[in-house]
Amino acid sequence: MVNKMPKIQQSLITRINQEKGKKSYSNYKLAAVSGVAESTVGRVLKGEVLPTISTLIKLADALQIDLKDLL
Repeated sequence: MVNKMPKIQQSLITRINQEKGKKSYSNYKLAAVSGVAESTVGRVLKGEVLPTISTLIKLADALQIDLKDLL
């Protein structure tokens, strides 16, 4: 059985990547600015894990956007 990523997760990954691109942030830079482990950032963006609300808040803050704009 193929594990299909939920649409909200796909959307979240797309939005984070768009905002990262606007700021020219690498995963390393996003991790450093947000305080989220680089491995966690990578796993979230690969769709390997669903981020906690705390992680989403940290990422949104680091990207200087409202949490609602990630979803």
